[in-house]
Amino acid sequence: MTSILDNLDVFFTRFGVEATFDMGPVTVIFDNNFLVALEGVETSTPAATIKTSEVLDLGMKHKDQITINEIPYQITGIQHDGTGMTVLLLENIE
Repeated sequence: MTSILDNLDVFFTRFGVEATFDMGPVTVIFDNNFLVALEGVETSTPAATIKTSEVLDLGMKHKDQITINEIPYQITGIQHDGTGMTVLLLENIE
């Protein structure tokens, strides 16, 4: 039986973008959703999905910096989903 972990490389190859963490490349699925926080207050909620194994291998933690599409972000949240993927909540620090 095939699990989601068996298909992660295909998923990230097809939908991923290259990011830079600690001077090295990593592949992430980048999302920058639009959000209305309060009436008249608009913002975005950048996040990057990455393999949990890479988060652990690279020692990613809160306040670390990752660059995606040449824009620097600070990691503000790390959400492991239990399927082998992790969502990094990001804040634009540019």
